[in-house]
Amino acid sequence: MNSLQKIVSVFLVLISISISGQPISEILNQYVNGLRQSISADIPNALLMEVNSLDVLDEVPSFLHDSLPNVRSGMYFLVGKIGIQSKQSAIKISAVDKLIAGRNDKNSGNVGLIWNILSKFKREDFTNASKDCLRFSLRSRSVHFDRLLKLIGYLQMRELIEEIRPLTLPPNNQQHRWAALLTLSRMGDSEAIQSVLQRVQKLKVNDESIYEVFPGLIYTHQREIFDYVLTILNSEEKNCFSAETESEVPILCGYRLMELLAPSIEAYPLELDSAGDIKTKNYEKALAEVRKWFRQNKTYRINNEVF
Repeated sequence: MNSLQKIVSVFLVLISISISGQPISEILNQYVNGLRQSISADIPNALLMEVNSLDVLDEVPSFLHDSLPNVRSGMYFLVGKIGIQSKQSAIKISAVDKLIAGRNDKNSGNVGLIWNILSKFKREDFTNASKDCLRFSLRSRSVHFDRLLKLIGYLQMRELIEEIRPLTLPPNNQQHRWAALLTLSRMGDSEAIQSVLQRVQKLKVNDESIYEVFPGLIYTHQREIFDYVLTILNSEEKNCFSAETESEVPILCGYRLMELLAPSIEAYPLELDSAGDIKTKNYEKALAEVRKWFRQNKTYRINNEVF
């Protein structure tokens, strides 16, 4: 190590200590102690600072085998937050690797959390080694198997198409068959896309199907399926109900769909807030704006870079 590298190394160590007045290891221990006393705990800001990311990730593995499930979940959440917000590829990849290492967590809720967090990362954050782990989890039928399938579809692991295809058939349960169809659709399998369309076109459109089925349709990111979703967006049938009034009032299901579509359409005319709600004070005007936008942009582009 030359003199300049030594100076930089010492400087980084001093920063990680002096920002909060404590070493990162002590701050991490305080966070863990908070998790031991409660189901959740606020993450100290120092643990989320980019300059401290590598130090935190180096310390995390010792807590991923803790006997308390909520300590482990707190660690997964911390690792995910560090990786997702980081601008450094090495940190993102390290975070993904540490999350995937927890895929065999004895708490099924933690495994579901891991699959959900991983879906927030970009495809380039997954190495061949991390994808190999996902293949193994597929073959061993990991818990929350439907979420794992969709993660594989998002990552476009097309070499697994022939392994996934039999999962669309009995005796696999209905939840797994549907997830397998959506996964194959996301990877561009034309047979699966047609099968999904045939099924959903027979469903009654209401609050239940909007919440339970349509997010999966949007997950496929397939033009044929999106075009069907847009027919519901433009429908004048009031098959959904408002949840904001004391008595249920019939409303257009398009109000729900315009929010679901937002993250997946490039140059979408509306924005979402941090809670995932459309930024508007006039939902009727917002829906009219979205409908007009799609009429004027018949060659709309789907953003395939998001889950």
